[in-house]
Amino acid sequence: MKRDELKVQIILSSGKFLYVTEKARDVLDNIRRGKDQFIEMLCTDGFRHYINVDHIVEAKEVYQ
Repeated sequence: MKRDELKVQIILSSGKFLYVTEKARDVLDNIRRGKDQFIEMLCTDGFRHYINVDHIVEAKEVYQ
């Protein structure tokens, strides 16, 4: 599998969710390690989001 095929679905405590494609592996690693309070990600909607890690309920890998 190619790295560019990986997407990460981020589910927030508000019930909203985002799909991250750019640097998805790095975003997932940052969430799992808990290094930063805020995670920067480029969503499939084309906008950059800064998400507080405390608001992330689940992050799962999605393959296409």
